[in-house]
Amino acid sequence: MARTPGTTLRWWRWRHNVLKRRIDVVEAWLVLVMWLCAASGGVLAGLVAGTASAESLERQRIERQEVPAVLLQDAEPRAKGRMGSPPVWATVRWTGADGSRHTGQTRVKPGTEAGTRITVWVDTPGRLTTRPLSISAGPLQATATGALAATFAVSVVLGGGQAVHWLLDRRRLRQWDEEWKRADTRWGGTTV
Repeated sequence: MARTPGTTLRWWRWRHNVLKRRIDVVEAWLVLVMWLCAASGGVLAGLVAGTASAESLERQRIERQEVPAVLLQDAEPRAKGRMGSPPVWATVRWTGADGSRHTGQTRVKPGTEAGTRITVWVDTPGRLTTRPLSISAGPLQATATGALAATFAVSVVLGGGQAVHWLLDRRRLRQWDEEWKRADTRWGGTTV
């Protein structure tokens, strides 16, 4: 089986070669370490972020609960010329688990009258909060968070490796420039 030029060229830093310099070996090891760190770091970051997100969502489902509330003022009517009916802010009152009364602002349907009973979500201390994600939407959110963290970790590692590669290339070019100057003075001329 014949070797292709791409295969021979791809692994040239690992083989014995008279043209190979120390900086080429350093760069070869850097590329290997960079890819290993990117793969393992991406997987680890994704798993940690996904697990933390899933635990946070589960904690929200446990800590948040629905409570009945009463609208204290008429909600603004729908804005003229607007299609649909986006929710508007209105003041509501509810009773906490400890029996204390609370008031706060939440979104309700436009035109809802004062005294209307609605349901709001509160956290453990009794503050208004948003509805937690459903059980079916939680894994999707955790997976998306993990994938984003993995992508970020891989990007950071590959970006750092690319920056080091750029620095090594600059050093290699300086070394070549110095060697050309030494070779030129040995030959008795000046390079252009």
